[in-house]
Formats: sequence, structure tokens, C-alpha cells
Amino acid sequence: MTDEQDHETGGVLRPFEPSPQEPLPPVQASSVVVPGLDADRDTAGADDVPVDAIDAESSVETAAPPSELVDVGAEPSAPEVWAASSEADMSVLTDLVGDDGESLAIPSPSRRPAEGAIPAATENPQEIVLPRQPFLIGAGIAALLLVLLFVLWRTAGDGDSAPVAAPLTSTTEPAVQDDAAVEPAPSGVPDEVVAEMTEAAESRIADLESQLGEQAAAVADLEAELAAVPPTALRGAELRRVVVAADATALSVGEEGIAVIGPFGGYASIDPATTTVTASSQIGTAATRVLRTASAVWVTNYTDSELIRVDFTTNEVLARFAFPSPDGLDKLGGTLVIASHDGGFVAQVDAGPGTISRQVDVGGQPSDVIVTPDEAAIWVALFDTGEVIRIDAASFEITSRLAVGAGPVGLTLVDNTLWVANHEEGTVVAVDTASEAVVSRFSVGAGPSESVIFQGSLWVTATDAGELVQLDPSSGEVITRTPLGSSNLGGPTGLAIGSDSLWVAMQGERSVVRVTPANR
Repeated sequence: MTDEQDHETGGVLRPFEPSPQEPLPPVQASSVVVPGLDADRDTAGADDVPVDAIDAESSVETAAPPSELVDVGAEPSAPEVWAASSEADMSVLTDLVGDDGESLAIPSPSRRPAEGAIPAATENPQEIVLPRQPFLIGAGIAALLLVLLFVLWRTAGDGDSAPVAAPLTSTTEPAVQDDAAVEPAPSGVPDEVVAEMTEAAESRIADLESQLGEQAAAVADLEAELAAVPPTALRGAELRRVVVAADATALSVGEEGIAVIGPFGGYASIDPATTTVTASSQIGTAATRVLRTASAVWVTNYTDSELIRVDFTTNEVLARFAFPSPDGLDKLGGTLVIASHDGGFVAQVDAGPGTISRQVDVGGQPSDVIVTPDEAAIWVALFDTGEVIRIDAASFEITSRLAVGAGPVGLTLVDNTLWVANHEEGTVVAVDTASEAVVSRFSVGAGPSESVIFQGSLWVTATDAGELVQLDPSSGEVITRTPLGSSNLGGPTGLAIGSDSLWVAMQGERSVVRVTPANR
């Protein structure tokens, strides 16, 4: 509307009269527009509008609820549209013009739209807008009920340990608690239900434990059956028995042949090329060790306390030297190292005259001795103390002691590993000579006497069991276990390597067994 028009109308824009220059803005639900004023009622400062100027086809708009009082000049909102059925229905407005000259829509609280009034069709129909406040209040109540239900559910699910939800109170008024009206908090699962569940769980656990016990017993039975199955034995083609005139306790392999000694002093010589006995004689009463060197064969005659020298070409005794209860025997340069089992010492003996040049007390019963390849040390097994000791070859003094097991009787040295056969314990242990520590221990059977490394395997004579046992030196796994026979006088005892074969002395069997393992 222009300024001139505004001046002519007294500043009042009739809501039902559109401006010829500007269209009316959309009317919202908060504005009330009622056409059809009668000619006798004028608004203060406004132009008279004849009733017949309003045609029945004009749109009739009123405010949605009569309880709302809205300024017509405010931002219009979507109205509810009603059609007046008669001129009397237009009296719903008590006054159209306020004191300040602006149009007001004041619905009469006692008046209602005429019965039978229906929404009139307009060129721009609007949707009926429902009151918002009751909807919001209802939504809030529903949300509150949902929260209460969630709190009660959580409290009931947590059982007795769950905290009881605090009662909701108004922020403006203190809550009044009525002890009689307060219901007890949910106590969770009933005790009888818990007891039934616990009993069922305990029963299930007992069943599982019983099943595990049965499975463990079955596994133990299978392991026992596997343990009862003997390892593979050497084939007959890999063994050849050589009969000698007397029992064999120990043997030694040299360039000229194999020297064999028996527990009662019987002596024999075997040609490894033809596997035939070339000589045999009786040279002692109770021999224990034999050593074949480049110049002679040396035998320790334990009962007669003497060291015997034998010519390996003629097999005749060349000399006898007194030495108390000799047992272990090895070569150190041009001399011999001998263990005195009952005397409790180890001595260095000049091979020519057979005299003792040096000796050291070892604090036990020495049963075997071995000299390192570099001849820097001597290792000695002490049968009664279960130890091995190291003697410095230069000073001939003991430098270390190491416990290895019960009844060590046989020693063999390969590189830096000293293998010890514990006769009383039934084991073979490996000692690292560099660190002087036991690095492995293998069970081999009853009464082991000797052990050697041959073709990458550890071979052990289990004398009391009458078996020759082949093991993996790294893991101790038994590869073969071959029965060779035993008697009240013994079984397989001494071991020696020569001519691509392993030679086994059979005490009580009067024989030597040559073992030539085939490639497997």
C-alpha cells in the first residue's frame, strides 16, 4: 500500500481487502480475518465497507481456536477457514478496532461457529493446524514413562546388586514420600532359581571333568601301548658274531688288529679284514681294560694289581708292572694315565720302566679315564661319588668337579662333548667340556657300560638288559634297540670303532659282535 492510501484509510489495512498494488501475505493460524461486517458497524477511522460489496465467493478466514488473541498486524500464519452461513454468524467478533486505531480480532468466548458451518473452498487452501502445546505435553509424558520403564527393567535385570532408581521429583517442590505407597525395589532373580541354575552348572562341570578324566586315561593307555612296542632292531645281515676262546669285557682297535680282554684274564686278537681270531691266551685273572697303541697292547689286571704289556705281533707278554687295582687306562704322549680304583688316585706312568711319575688323589673310586685330543686335560669318572673331574695335564691338578649321575663307568669324548655312561642310573649324559655343564641326559636301559658316536648315532651297551641301543645324540630318541643276549655273567659291555664297523664285547657269551649298519 502506498503512503497516500495509508493516509486515506487512517493507517488501517482491512485484512479482507487486498491491496491493488501488493498481494496479501499468507495468513497463518494465529490471525483471524472475518469478512462481512454489517453496514451499521464501522471501525474507527476506517472506510465504510458495504455488506453487499462482499461476495459470497470471497474467502472467509478466521482464527483457529477462539481462545487465542492474536494481533492482526503480526506475522500471518496458516488460518482455519470457515464460511459464514448468515449475517448473524459474523457477530463472533466483539470489536474490530482497538483504541489505538489498529484492527483487532477479539473472539467472543461465548460464541462458537454457527452450527453447520463448513470450511469454505478458497483459491489457496491451507492445512488445518492443530494446537501444539497439548501434543508436546503428551509427548513429554510418554517419554517420561519410557524412561521409568527402562529404569525399572535395568534394576530388575541387575538383581540385588543393582542400585534402586531414585524417585523422580519436581524441581520446584520437594518430593513427599509415603512409606506405605513406596513399592520395594526389584530383588533380581529369585534364590530358588539361582540355586537351580547353580546346581545345573555344577552338574555340567562335573560331567565335563568326568569326560576329561576318561580322555586322559585313554591317552595314558595309548602312550603305555606305544611304550610297550619295542623299537626296531638291527637286521641279522647287519650283525656278525665272532667267537673267542674266553669271555670278552673290553676291546681296543688298532692298525694291526683288535685286542680283546675277558673278565678272567683271557686275551684274544682279531683280524678285522677277515673277522678271524689270530691269537688267544690267558694272561691274567681279572682284567678290566685293554689299550692297543702303535708299539704294544696294555692290559690292566685288576685282581693281581698289575699292568701287563703284550707284543701285538707275537701276542706274548713282554712285561708286568705293579700298580694297585688298576682300572681306567689311556695314552698321554709317550706315557700312560692309569686310574687306581681302590687306591683313589690317578697316575701318570712311564711306559718304559712302568714307574709312576706323577699322581693326584681324586677323592673317590676312579673307574675310567680319557685324555682330550689336544692332551691338555684328563677327564676321570668317579664311580662312588657320581662325578667326573677334570685334571690339568700340565700341572696334574684337579681343576673342576661335576656331578653326572649314579655309577659312572664309561667315558668317550667327541669334539667338545664328553659322554658318560651311568651304570647304576641307567642313563647316558652329555657334558659340554667348554662350559663344564651337563647339557643332556638320556635313559637307555639297565646297566649301561660304554658309549660311542658312530655314523652320527650314539651307541650304548645296556649290559644288564643285554641290548645294544642306538640313539639320536641330539634328542635322545631311540632309533634301534637290538637284543644281543645276557647271562648271569653279564652281556654287551665294551665298544670300539674300526674298519667301518662297530665292535661289541659280549661278556658271558664268549664272543665279539661286529655291527655294520646298513643305510636306512
